[in-house]
Amino acid sequence: SLDMWISTFHSACVRILRTGIDQLGYSKNFVIYDTVDQKALIKECFEETGLSEEKFSPMAIANKISLIKNNPAEPDDDFDDITQKIFPLYQKKLKQSNALDFDDLLLIAVRLFKSKPDVLEDYQNRFQYILVDEYQDTNYLQYMFISLLARKYKNICVVGDEDQSIYRWRGANIENILNFEKNFINTEIIKLEENYRSTKIILEASNYVISKNRKRKGKILFTNNGAGEKITYYRAFNEIEEGDYISRTVLELQKKGKAGFSDIAVFYRTNAQSRVIEESLRKSGIPYQIIGGLKFYDRKEIKDIIAYCRLIVNPDDSVSLNRIFNTNNHGIGKVTVNKINNFSKEKKLTPYQAMKTAVNSESFSGVVKKKIEKFCGLLDRLKEFARGNSAFEVIKYIQAETGYVEKLMNKNSFEAENKIENLKELITATESFEENNDDVSLSNFLDKVALVSDVDNF
Repeated sequence: SLDMWISTFHSACVRILRTGIDQLGYSKNFVIYDTVDQKALIKECFEETGLSEEKFSPMAIANKISLIKNNPAEPDDDFDDITQKIFPLYQKKLKQSNALDFDDLLLIAVRLFKSKPDVLEDYQNRFQYILVDEYQDTNYLQYMFISLLARKYKNICVVGDEDQSIYRWRGANIENILNFEKNFINTEIIKLEENYRSTKIILEASNYVISKNRKRKGKILFTNNGAGEKITYYRAFNEIEEGDYISRTVLELQKKGKAGFSDIAVFYRTNAQSRVIEESLRKSGIPYQIIGGLKFYDRKEIKDIIAYCRLIVNPDDSVSLNRIFNTNNHGIGKVTVNKINNFSKEKKLTPYQAMKTAVNSESFSGVVKKKIEKFCGLLDRLKEFARGNSAFEVIKYIQAETGYVEKLMNKNSFEAENKIENLKELITATESFEENNDDVSLSNFLDKVALVSDVDNF
């Protein structure tokens, strides 16, 4: 199709890789690992290398791996020795599971373009005009991706503001926007200096702060709006004092009749900050509601059902298989799981292939073989059903066939009821997905799940 694509970098790369990744020796039915899956995989690497989880944070290692993948030209830092141990094993395990992490989506798409000129030219002809928004937040790989795409026709427009570049900690490279004219010759720059939203006082303050930035192109923002109220700046001694200041200010606004409780919002940078603020609000008798909280697709029950989905699409996905055994073991306990994992390493098979082989092996007892055979039968049944049905039908079928919902119903608790409601919401999400997509396959649904953070984005 020659239709216009409007997407994030990652979702564009998924579409490209779904049709061309086999040219690099991968399988087209790859799954996408999110940060929770990455953490599980790194924990497996820890076990194999003898590293202690107490000493080294799996999340810190994941962040380091991400920075290395996104900016391969930058030197390694403090995690150098650990990364050298973990990184090759982590990549090997990803490949064995036929899985890509978020950074691989960009990395392998760029590799595909560089190593297969005919593939690159096909996409260059398809995308003769390219527009990138929020360009100040792009990283090295994203720059490589668009520079390769734009090389033939040289029709590229980017929108961005170097003064708003705040994501260096997660790989953004401000040099991309600062060096745009050098990287793409004959560039025309259009400055958008009029601000329609802020007051004069806010712009004066921000212009002064921004003028101190060392690396910038330079611009003076102006507005035709009024002067506005003065800015209040308060620097708390610690987080407790900060929470108390917020509560005090809320009560003052309400007392003076300037705002009711429902008119006030408190923004905070990270979820960890909410605890102290909540304690202060409760202490002051101020009613509040947390908006957001745990992301829909990070909830345990949702990830459990998604694990079955991913295993249907890609039986080699070891992280999803281990998740299923840890949550709804189907009679296969930890001892047997360890035995399957050891058997798979010994025979150089994926855990799923090992289970298929174990049924005819003398290494497992008759009772265990029956349990393994029963589980493999369930998986085969799910795979067969998925061949002729949409994601909506498949997820309903999984919830029924695995007995997952039935187990929750038997618990008869408030927490279990919440989980059942979330699983109903998952089915609603697949209905919405079906209404808005031509390709309603389970594989396409999983791509969408991997690329969005909340059910409301469907």
